[in-house]
Amino acid sequence: MALDTPDLSRGMWANLFGATRNVSAYSDVQRSNVTGDATEYTLQFNAEYADSDGAFNTSNYTYTAVSTGKYLVTVRACFSSVASGHTTGLLKIVTSNRTHNFHFNPYNRANAAGVATLDAVAVVDLDAADTLSVTATISGGSKVIEFEGATATGPTVSTLEIVRVA
Repeated sequence: MALDTPDLSRGMWANLFGATRNVSAYSDVQRSNVTGDATEYTLQFNAEYADSDGAFNTSNYTYTAVSTGKYLVTVRACFSSVASGHTTGLLKIVTSNRTHNFHFNPYNRANAAGVATLDAVAVVDLDAADTLSVTATISGGSKVIEFEGATATGPTVSTLEIVRVA
């Protein structure tokens, strides 16, 4: 199984860890002009491949833990319309207890078409009823950055995986 291809029935990481509680969410459309001018944007993972406990809300893009434990969180965020001035980026995995920061340079990550992809991984401690969401801020230019999405049958560009591992 390729790591960038989610198992549609259980989620990308579930088979590797034997996990039963997991979320595999993605963005199914492109969202335009979300950041670029230092606007903090909540990544809108509005569709799911899997959600074993019904714990992910596709309307407010927030996961609510059903039990206390350690969770492996992986995020793939794809941004387009990155220009030469967009040199500061911050992706955050925000939980009730702590924020995990991932700093990056969008312009250095971008290909010739101005598309930059960031992969972030963290093991987070969550208590029952704690929440988790993901935000991104890109600065140094105009608010022209797009958050890339796709359909379930096409290439999935931006994804969120949450698996309880302990």
